Amino acid sequence: MHTTTKSVSTSPTRQAWDWTKSDVAKRVFKIARWLHIYLSTTALAIVLFFSVTGFTLNHANWFSGAAKTGIDTYTLPDEISSALSDPAVFPTALVTEYLRREHGLSHPRSIDHDLELGEVSLDFPLPAGYAFVSILVPDQIIEIEHQSGNLWVLMNDLHKGRHTGAAWSTFIDFSAVIMTLLAVAGILILFQLKKYRNWGLALTIIGVLTPLIWYLLFVPNY
Repeated sequence: MHTTTKSVSTSPTRQAWDWTKSDVAKRVFKIARWLHIYLSTTALAIVLFFSVTGFTLNHANWFSGAAKTGIDTYTLPDEISSALSDPAVFPTALVTEYLRREHGLSHPRSIDHDLELGEVSLDFPLPAGYAFVSILVPDQIIEIEHQSGNLWVLMNDLHKGRHTGAAWSTFIDFSAVIMTLLAVAGILILFQLKKYRNWGLALTIIGVLTPLIWYLLFVPNY
């Protein structure tokens, strides 16, 4: 009895994806699925925040609104008054620490003082506004002129990290890492899904090329 054996040919495309069946690849996919699930839940608010504020930044004039301004007056503490009585030395650390501790103002952009006249001014940039502090030694008062924008203006400045301090800057870096890992995990999962892989990769390429082409065609440059 004579039997014939049929050879099964494997297409080059199918061979190219054989690596996805290896034990190492399966472990990587398992980790990617785990990351994608928990990063998606962790980063939900982060992604929504930067998505929404990306839109509001692009249309800032729609959400600007009127800024709120005001002037608050406080009695000059004796310790500050005494320290400012010497025109030869300006107590920078004492003044800035007092304003940080009592009024939450830190990292002034500029400090100007004329101790002979008994006047000191400090400029504090803030997200969506500012605070300008005037210390008037002869009058024994501290005046804080302040301005703040609405919630949308505040969120726009938070998106940009404008006058938000080192801690918020670190949060932006953390958000960038989380969203990068989320995107990479999603691509790795796509590699495993044979049914959606080709269309998914095609859409990925389109997504990469679209902003580049948009930039080259429509963004002014020199």
